[in-house]
Amino acid sequence: MIRDFLLFGKLTENIQVGKKIIAQDKNLELILEQEGDIPALYRFLYTNLVFEVSCIEEIIIGISFKFDDNPKKNVFFNDKKHNIKFKSKMSLKKLTNYIAILECNWEIDKVNTRDKTLGLIVGKNANIMYNLDSHHFGMFQIIFFDQKLYTDLSN
Repeated sequence: MIRDFLLFGKLTENIQVGKKIIAQDKNLELILEQEGDIPALYRFLYTNLVFEVSCIEEIIIGISFKFDDNPKKNVFFNDKKHNIKFKSKMSLKKLTNYIAILECNWEIDKVNTRDKTLGLIVGKNANIMYNLDSHHFGMFQIIFFDQKLYTDLSN
């Protein structure tokens, strides 16, 4: 599942970037309504995990996950095929090795990298954020956001 999230922005058949949001889904909660080109924001509960889903004109344009907001033990971030478990304390080397297995390009996100944070862009649309502070080291957020889709829908 983590592979589909990183490469395609897909959580489930219905919750994936580019699809129309089904607002009646019992696992969705509207947090903020769309206001002009500011996306609507939903909270989506899936396998006891909380994701944030951004939409423009009811089309999903982004999905994010914060490790701090979720239980440490979960199966969503396990890739059994490649024997990888995504955890907040996952090393950068292990992460970049996994991305290489997926045959996906990655680069340092110069915009979101600061003194104590490191952003990695995976493929075209995924961003993995690391906290480099020694007291809180580790992955803290994964974001999949389709900027082209957002631009197309908000114009």
